[in-house]
Amino acid sequence: MIGRLGGIAGFLAMVSFPALAQTPATGVYRYKVKPNDTFSVLTAKYLVAGKNWRALQSLTRVRDPRRLPTGLEIAIPMAWLRYTNEPARLASFRGAVTVDWQNKRLGPSLGMAVAEGASIATGPNSFATLVLADQSKVTLPSQTTIKVLSLRRLIIGGSVDYRFKLEQGKVQTQVSPVAHPYGRYHIDTPTILTAVRGTEYRLSFDAAALAASAEILEGTVQIAPEAGSPTQFVERSKGVVTSEGALITYDLLPAPGLRDPGKLQTDDTVIFQLDPIPGAARYHAVLAADAGFVETFAETVSEEPTIDLGALPDGTNFLKVSAIASNGLEGQEQSYAFRRVLASIHPGPVDRDNDRFRFRWYGAGAGERRYRFQLVRGEATNIPIVDQVGLVKEEASVMRLRAGTYLWRIGLTQTSSDGPIEVWTPYREFIIGEADRISAKKAK
Repeated sequence: MIGRLGGIAGFLAMVSFPALAQTPATGVYRYKVKPNDTFSVLTAKYLVAGKNWRALQSLTRVRDPRRLPTGLEIAIPMAWLRYTNEPARLASFRGAVTVDWQNKRLGPSLGMAVAEGASIATGPNSFATLVLADQSKVTLPSQTTIKVLSLRRLIIGGSVDYRFKLEQGKVQTQVSPVAHPYGRYHIDTPTILTAVRGTEYRLSFDAAALAASAEILEGTVQIAPEAGSPTQFVERSKGVVTSEGALITYDLLPAPGLRDPGKLQTDDTVIFQLDPIPGAARYHAVLAADAGFVETFAETVSEEPTIDLGALPDGTNFLKVSAIASNGLEGQEQSYAFRRVLASIHPGPVDRDNDRFRFRWYGAGAGERRYRFQLVRGEATNIPIVDQVGLVKEEASVMRLRAGTYLWRIGLTQTSSDGPIEVWTPYREFIIGEADRISAKKAK
């Protein structure tokens, strides 16, 4: 689990907008009276059952209930205000994902509504993405559990109140801008509270170690180690942890570059080489079927700047890479699109039958496959002494080769609905010694 945190009483993070800091603290909604407003009209539109116009009038010094001065500010307790529920949508899931709601375990389904009180959990190599009513996005990687505490929108002003509790694992969230000053977007852990008004960040929590961290990818965040403590601004590309009640801020590592990002991925397994990042202890890669990384379906962590994604199906995929520092904080990320078409070709053994040499190869891929065999004596820059084209079988035979050093390679032209693809193997060395040549003559 990335991030370490010990002996803290709390951790409060909020975007630097005064309205966000004031509203939750006071617990009131400051409403300015508009023309034609009356206590009865406001009560009918905005207050919960059990609160009548007299209760609203008691919050003011207005004696005549029929005359409400335009521009008057009424401090209405937040608990008095009506709201609508706005369930989230399970936009994508992969692997072992469970949804618990009202003491029932529900089988996940694409597009299913996720309401207040629900818990979502991902197992090993499993992923889920929630999209909220305001198009904010919460992505859950493997081994993560999060509980939905509130998905509400106030009738008055349309302010959102979205709150989650991260119980284990890690989430990455992209928060749509909260336009109204009374809007709230919170993700809590037992040791961290984050509150934002439009940004992108990650939050991690290790329940066993009570360890947590936050990494800010976009926006500016105001952070305090505990309620009432002095705060500081934390900007984009910074990560924070706390230790014994003190804030520790680090620079996030930059995103690693991808070598040859436009390369068509034709080999049996998809492997990418990253540019090494000084200070990186590990490298993290996430795979998705879409550019927004809603449909995440795999991830891997490597100690070397080599990302092995295994055997992927054909199609266009999206890769997101980042570097993880020795302090456990994951750095900035960079996304790439790549095309995958399996069209592999590999040199095999060379067999000999007296004076005949048979070269073999193998590979995989869909569509019509035609091969070209080239044999060069000496240097690779020399003109091939053998150049066979249009081969259907995965072999080629050559007779009467003199003693010496040879290089051979195979070209593949694979044609399918995606069009033709041409792939060559590297040259492979093949040596015929003088003794081998003499013994072949005797056998003949």
